[in-house]
Amino acid sequence: MPREMLKLRKGDSAIKIKQDGQMELAGMQDKAMMDDKGGINPIILFAAAWAKKDQELFAHLVENFKTSVKEGYFGDAAKNDYKRMEAIAKKAQEEKDKEKDVGKLTIEEGVENETK
Repeated sequence: MPREMLKLRKGDSAIKIKQDGQMELAGMQDKAMMDDKGGINPIILFAAAWAKKDQELFAHLVENFKTSVKEGYFGDAAKNDYKRMEAIAKKAQEEKDKEKDVGKLTIEEGVENETK
């Protein structure tokens, strides 16, 4: 697939994360980091999270993303794909759990051939 560049329109902002992990912010020159109500620009928030590399924060971001997809924020196609992937993962986990139980021996009290 050919590489496509993201085209920003006037007033848009974006964050670009390079392959080596470095970031570039676009469209931030004329924007305040914080608005009059105290809201922080989401580009700055994500850039700070990426720079710090806090695993707990990343886990929270991933869970938030999953919830957003499940709730349809990215459209019905993404929602349906996510449900399908969840079903496949659940089935694979059940198969894995089933394999663990195959050949599992249990020791019970009162076995006739008990060694003394």
